[in-house]
Amino acid sequence: MDANSDDVDLVSAYQSKISKERAGKSLAFDADRQRAVRTEFLDMVNELDVELAANPGPWICGADYTFAHAVWGITLYRVH
Repeated sequence: MDANSDDVDLVSAYQSKISKERAGKSLAFDADRQRAVRTEFLDMVNELDVELAANPGPWICGADYTFAHAVWGITLYRVH
């Protein structure tokens, strides 16, 4: 940050990233929060499964591939 102190936007971006990393580290060591996040995510995946079973098409929204598929694909890949 010191090398770019004259760039207000860049310094702000650095500060935001540092704050996000600190929050992530504290979350990583909070067992109760980790269990809650895993439970919430499992509920969302189960809902997705129900939606897929209820729709006639091969995709979440029926016959069309949508942005929802891209988001779910990235999310599931990251979780895996």
